Amino acid sequence: MNPIAHRGRLLLGLAASLGSVQGLMAADGRNAEPRGSFSDICVQSPTGDLLGTEVSFLPAPDGGRVLLRRAEGGWQPPVRLAWRSSDSRHLVGFETGVGGAVVFVAEFKAPDRLVLKFQDGQSSRDGSAVATLTRRRPAWTDPQALPTCR
Repeated sequence: MNPIAHRGRLLLGLAASLGSVQGLMAADGRNAEPRGSFSDICVQSPTGDLLGTEVSFLPAPDGGRVLLRRAEGGWQPPVRLAWRSSDSRHLVGFETGVGGAVVFVAEFKAPDRLVLKFQDGQSSRDGSAVATLTRRRPAWTDPQALPTCR
C-alpha cells in the first residue's frame, strides 16, 4: 500500500476515535472499547524539544488498536499495537503478530486519566517505568497548544 495513503487512513481512523469516553463500562454493564487520546507530551523551554508519551485508541473490526507515540527531543516513529482487556479498568497493549510482546499495561484511573506501566524497557518522561496520561486531543491536531514541561 502507498505509505501516504496508509498514513491518511490511519489519521482518519484516529480522528474518528476522538469521541468522549465514558470509561470502559458500557451503559448495560458490559465492557466497552476505550476511545480517545491520552497524553503527557510537553514542550521543553527554551529548546522547544518534545517529551512524553501519547496513546490514541483506534477502532478496528477485530477489537481495536492503540497508536503509541513517544517523543524525546522530537517525535519517534508511531507504533500501532493491539490491545486486550481483562476488566472494565485494565488493558494490555501488545505488538501484533505471532508471540507479540507486551509493550505496556494500562489502568484507567478516571475517565480522563490513564496510567501506563511500560513492559518493554522504555521509560516515561520522568525516567520511571510509569506514565500518567490525561485525556486530550492528539498533539498533531494542535501542536501549538502543547503545555510547557515542568
